[in-house]
Amino acid sequence: MKPYINIFYFSITFVFLSLMLALFYYRSVYYEYKSMLSYKAKLYNLERITFAKEHERQQQLMILDESKTKALYVAEKNNNLLRRQLISGSRRMYIRGKCAGMSQAHNHTTSSMDYDSTIQLSKNAGQNVLDLRAAIIRDNAKLSFLQKYISEQYQN
Repeated sequence: MKPYINIFYFSITFVFLSLMLALFYYRSVYYEYKSMLSYKAKLYNLERITFAKEHERQQQLMILDESKTKALYVAEKNNNLLRRQLISGSRRMYIRGKCAGMSQAHNHTTSSMDYDSTIQLSKNAGQNVLDLRAAIIRDNAKLSFLQKYISEQYQN
């Protein structure tokens, strides 16, 4: 009977060692998956925060774009009003200038005596001035929009 007892103990020991080996293996797999899950959770949170910041920046950009577009619209509306008034003749355009031939070396005692004068422009010249003004208004609006956008990006 003794050989059967040895085989019995040997088989119990073998089963016990097999179970212990399986336990260590599955324990290591569990910790590996746990660490991978923790890493994925951190990545997910980082991604979510990044998307939230990007969405916030897009909202700020939309608000900035809307305000600058409104300001540009008002300036162009005023310029078009001046243009229509110039065409209809209800408004005239004058430019203040100084006489180029006179030098600043002349020293006069009378304070009201200077070489300024106003010049009335023709309708075509007035239109050209208003076209330049409209282009300057658009360029200034674009520049201020870009400057504010860049400064906001550097702050974030």
